[in-house]
Amino acid sequence: MHIKEIITEEVVAEYWTTGRVSTNYGIEVGEMIKSQVKLIDTPLTQLNVRYSPFSNAAKKHEYYLYDKETDKCVGYFFVEMQNKKFDKVLKPGIQAVIPHIGLSQTARGKGIASEIYTTFLRGGPWVFVTYSHSKAAAALWRRIATGDIIDVYVDAKTEKRIENSKSVIDYRMIGPKDRFL
Repeated sequence: MHIKEIITEEVVAEYWTTGRVSTNYGIEVGEMIKSQVKLIDTPLTQLNVRYSPFSNAAKKHEYYLYDKETDKCVGYFFVEMQNKKFDKVLKPGIQAVIPHIGLSQTARGKGIASEIYTTFLRGGPWVFVTYSHSKAAAALWRRIATGDIIDVYVDAKTEKRIENSKSVIDYRMIGPKDRFL
């Protein structure tokens, strides 16, 4: 099973965090349901990725990340569907989705977040979107936006692409160039 085969025609938006967020619960869930989640093919080198059939696919897709050597759950990656279509910015059939990631302490600082984001950006019929995120998330998006992956800003009122944004209500999107108008 591939990422593209799992995705429905729903839309997802990006993550926004205030303060410290514990990733322990998501990782514990991943460990508990390990035998019930479906292994999917990805080019990830350090991780096995499993898709949870328990999530409501119309609202959220849940992926759990397992260390290839130990088969321990070391994180999760969720995408939340949203209703906004962004027709003035995205090509037909492309969705804007909100990603959420949580990694264990042992999985942090190894480039895994960048690898996951890049893999899922290329693997699904979507782009990622946010209206606000942490400094760490902003830095991650800047690192990923290279080559064929770009980031753009969208005016919240007109829903048109803009060069730069200082407004806290505008959207920021990241995805392959060929998915934008």
